[in-house]
Amino acid sequence: HLGVFWVIYASGNGLAVFDRKTNTLTPYSFYEQEPPGTGLSGVQAMLEDRNGNLWLATEGAGLLKFDREHLRFIRYRNHLSDSDSLAEDRLSTLFEDKEGSIWIGLGALGVSRFATKTPAFEKFPRNLGDPNSKGESLVGGIYEDHQGMLWIGARQVLSRLDRKRGEYKLYRLVAP
Repeated sequence: HLGVFWVIYASGNGLAVFDRKTNTLTPYSFYEQEPPGTGLSGVQAMLEDRNGNLWLATEGAGLLKFDREHLRFIRYRNHLSDSDSLAEDRLSTLFEDKEGSIWIGLGALGVSRFATKTPAFEKFPRNLGDPNSKGESLVGGIYEDHQGMLWIGARQVLSRLDRKRGEYKLYRLVAP
């Protein structure tokens, strides 16, 4: 939407910009060394999301997001030790859903989703602040006081959650 004429192709580096005023084609490289000229190695798909971010699905270099402010690419790759990373680096297609998440078609492992917003739900431990809690912890009430503290009433436990500090305090029912 900014008028840049991006050109993608499935071999070599797979990305260039065409300047219509000067009739020049400027290639981009996001590989440490030039890939071979044969076979798939370049960009398989391109998507400009609703915020104007440019996303590129590559054949081996992972997911790329163009940082317009610094004129560089941010790379998202598979890291074997990180289960939250991209499942693989061979990508085939991109799609943006109604919530703004980017869905990525993978070369061999199905799909992955890149959440561009924080998840709608945040999960907390069963009994806040009690790492030894086990079993059911039915919450019967939640209240926010004038200081912004959340009070959570569960079976025989009252928890206070200070969301600003991320601190929990437990108050256990004492038998009379």
